[in-house]
Amino acid sequence: MPLLSGILLGLLIVVDPLGINMKFVLALFSLLIITQQAFALNPCKAVEKRDTNGDQRLDVGEWDQADHVFKKIDRNSDGFITATEYAMRWTEMNRDFIVSGCDLDSDFDVFVARKKTETVNVREPQSFKGLKFQLGLPKGTNQHPVVILSHGSGSPTFVWEKFLNQWGFATITMDHNATHGGKASSWKARAKHRQEDLPLALEYVKTNPALDASDISVIGFSVGAASVFVSGKYDVGRAIAFYPYGGGCDSSKQIPAKLLLLFGSRDGAYNYCWRGRAKGLGITKVYPGAYHGFDDPRASGNCNNHGRYSLCLRHNPEAFKLAQEDLKAFLTE
Repeated sequence: MPLLSGILLGLLIVVDPLGINMKFVLALFSLLIITQQAFALNPCKAVEKRDTNGDQRLDVGEWDQADHVFKKIDRNSDGFITATEYAMRWTEMNRDFIVSGCDLDSDFDVFVARKKTETVNVREPQSFKGLKFQLGLPKGTNQHPVVILSHGSGSPTFVWEKFLNQWGFATITMDHNATHGGKASSWKARAKHRQEDLPLALEYVKTNPALDASDISVIGFSVGAASVFVSGKYDVGRAIAFYPYGGGCDSSKQIPAKLLLLFGSRDGAYNYCWRGRAKGLGITKVYPGAYHGFDDPRASGNCNNHGRYSLCLRHNPEAFKLAQEDLKAFLTE
């Protein structure tokens, strides 16, 4: 249509000063539109012209091109090609087309939304109603189950996104520090920020057609577990707390039905209060010899005094590997 509009404008510029009959120009313009529609790609017509049995889809027996082309268009590998799959394929190829003569499935809208966001880098900042976060999407065009991540007192590490995306989950990594203008001075304020940010992330999920709002999990790290411990009141299906903070022992009252808690046996917070309280809350895994922050490659062994206990941060490759296995099994069961 932009090309035709340009042609019409050019004709107006040329013919108007000459006083040429505008009815002729408009008739010519209408002819150009009809011609374009006649020769434009149309997924409905692409199916119709080969559909010998009238079921509005093509099977291998009706296909008259190479087999490998059929397989590329048949996105769900069910042995049939629909107009929607034609439209998806042409969209991938950046080919212009019109839709006339049939209706495309709602899957196409999800596909288009996914195409618009598939180039988003997992570290590229996103914003929704003041919430700062990073969006990561797996391959594929179907709606993706979602994992919302809430980081600890530091900043997002992006350690888990690549695994979750590879497993087929979209990730929303909240950046609480950026959202609230810096790191809060106390753990109570940090926990409050994480509890305030979670409903915004959940609301964002509902606005993105590429995300499955019926399948949401929440992961919290250290004080980020504050998000986990209120997720139950938002009907979150599953939640995972990595080495939850010591102050969380008394705040785990709004947990979801399915909860996984991951600890290191040498974690000060675990030995201070969680050792006796974690049982009964959900599935508990304790990794021998691991400290707080065992999954963070930046953790080099520095320790902080938290009054009643010390919290040492140290990366543990073996515990990290075991946590990958346990997390994947929990999310995909």
